[in-house]
Amino acid sequence: MSLHLQEREDGQITALTPRGALHIELLHLNRASLVKLRQIRRANRQRGVRWQQVRTEILQLLHESLQEDAFLQEREERVIQLLQQILALIDSD
Repeated sequence: MSLHLQEREDGQITALTPRGALHIELLHLNRASLVKLRQIRRANRQRGVRWQQVRTEILQLLHESLQEDAFLQEREERVIQLLQQILALIDSD
């Protein structure tokens, strides 16, 4: 199709060659129902791309959050160890 025809963003088909123009005319490629169908398909593709972007971002944020939680847990455990050492020093006096 790309040699003879090109789909525009509005769903219309434009001819790139005389053969493309002939196909548009003979097959009525720019009739309202086909234009609407192409618009719907384009919108669905764009929506699919956006869904994938959002999904990727959510997964990245979840991954970062889990890493931060693990880091905070390690810090918390270290603070508890240090506090236990302080208490042991106090008790030994």
